[in-house]
Amino acid sequence: FGDSQVQRVCMPNITQNDINIIQELPPEPNYQILMSKLPQECFQCNSVSTSTFQLFIVENTVVLPENIKLVEDSAFTDVQQQIFYIFGPGVEIIQDYAFNVNKRLKKAIFPMAKEIRDSVFAYCYQLESVIAPMCKHLGECAFFMCHCLNNLVMQPKRLMSSAFGRSKVEYLELPSVKRIEMDAFIQANIRTLIVENCEEIDLSAFLEINHKVEVYCPKCQNIDQLDRVHYLLKPVRKDKQNYQLAQISKLTNGSTKQIKMKLSLVKELVK
Repeated sequence: FGDSQVQRVCMPNITQNDINIIQELPPEPNYQILMSKLPQECFQCNSVSTSTFQLFIVENTVVLPENIKLVEDSAFTDVQQQIFYIFGPGVEIIQDYAFNVNKRLKKAIFPMAKEIRDSVFAYCYQLESVIAPMCKHLGECAFFMCHCLNNLVMQPKRLMSSAFGRSKVEYLELPSVKRIEMDAFIQANIRTLIVENCEEIDLSAFLEINHKVEVYCPKCQNIDQLDRVHYLLKPVRKDKQNYQLAQISKLTNGSTKQIKMKLSLVKELVK
């Protein structure tokens, strides 16, 4: 990419063995039980760094007690052991690259987080869900190359450069967003975007996307200047489609969709 912010995202060390990424992940654990297994020193500090991160990994889950307010730069970047889940009930700030390149991470829960900074979840290929209802700052490349993202709970004011670059998320509803920056969805798979309070979308926000994007943005002044955007007069909310999707799923076993997703992941991993 020409954008320097995209280029500076650390590239993952992808090997042929990473094809195992498509294997089924274990069920979500009981976080309170895992919390009780942490060593005592985990309850005597307010941050976690590259020198202490190992203490907070229990049974392939990152468990951060309420005294942990800060996850420092690159604290859990591309760790040797697989991480499937993250639970940080007291974390307020997550610094750059904190969980970058955790290729089997599925879900992260941060009830009190206010800031998720640059590239925090970049290259987390299997990340499906991030629950951070208090988060108002979402950094650049935060979800870059997240292939499975489908559930996002947060309140960002701005969507920064490459925040969802090359991600596979198809539907986003973010009423808190006021502005969408350049390249926010570069080469992304976004199909429907509902940002009812957004006032400005950069003309290159949907750069290098080869399909039309349905956008509901009644307050945006420059919506008619955007390429590859189909302006919605009324929002097509996902929850209203759930019944139809449920009916469709009854008619098929979903194997075709699963196979396509697996092939997509394998193709990316062996590049």
